[in-house]
Amino acid sequence: MSRAALASCGAAVAIVDAQGAGWPIAYLNPVFEHLFGHLNVDVGGRALLSLIFGPDPLVQDRLLEAVRAPHDVCAVHKNGMPLEVEIVLGPVHDSSGRLTHWVLTFADRTELARLREEVAALKSVRAA
Repeated sequence: MSRAALASCGAAVAIVDAQGAGWPIAYLNPVFEHLFGHLNVDVGGRALLSLIFGPDPLVQDRLLEAVRAPHDVCAVHKNGMPLEVEIVLGPVHDSSGRLTHWVLTFADRTELARLREEVAALKSVRAA
């Protein structure tokens, strides 16, 4: 039932192993697959951080700032195109309180970022 709920969720969702290096993927919902171009069956078990953020050694530290609070980051689609996304992380603990997984939700903010750049350019033209 929980997989069906995640599959029908309107937000992009990834569940990763919090203890594994680079946060190995445990689950990606269809919205995530559509947003980033990676299929759960193809990338399950791979490190999420390097898959959508590249070889940035500090990305994990920056993402941990987004625990339970939205945080804007730049990610990368499978085709190499940059994606501006809002991300929120939620911790999952086992019955003894040990952190086992992270649930990450993503919202595409690429169009919003493009519009902000356009407004900024219009303001600078107007000021000149």
